[in-house]
Amino acid sequence: MASSNKKPFILSRLQAPIQSFIRPAIWVPGLRNVHTLKEEWTVEASPGAAFDKAIEAIDEVMKQEEYVQVDMINKDSREIRLFYFTSKAQWLDIMELHFKRGSDDDTCVVDARSFSSGLVPACVPLCFVLNTVFFFVPFLDHDFNSKRLSAFRQAMGVGITLNSHYRGY
Repeated sequence: MASSNKKPFILSRLQAPIQSFIRPAIWVPGLRNVHTLKEEWTVEASPGAAFDKAIEAIDEVMKQEEYVQVDMINKDSREIRLFYFTSKAQWLDIMELHFKRGSDDDTCVVDARSFSSGLVPACVPLCFVLNTVFFFVPFLDHDFNSKRLSAFRQAMGVGITLNSHYRGY
């Protein structure tokens, strides 16, 4: 199990919010599908309780994954954004979770998305500029995004039904 106190390189941490905002790897609809995954979950808990379980799950995920950084937790809109960096090259993948009321007060629907943000790793100086230039170059995510979403669902520790799972933004 990876240590939870490891942090991405300083340059990667500094450039990640810019890369996340620009998101060049998802600009082209057909090309983004090979490194983007979208899921919809039904959680057997109210939106508030499910959101709290997700916040608890972040700690568990950080114990399992070497380089995870919380970018945003918004309790009002019930949104979470996590940055995942690969351990050596520091490629940046982004996971976003949006919690909303389900069919009744005791269920919650989560729109979950995980995607690779660019071809050039975040540890490369001005990676966001290079990724903007090379936005059209296709690349694979080697199923990392699918595995991360699955691991996060399991870490939440509540009943979750996977309603949909497909490539694309």
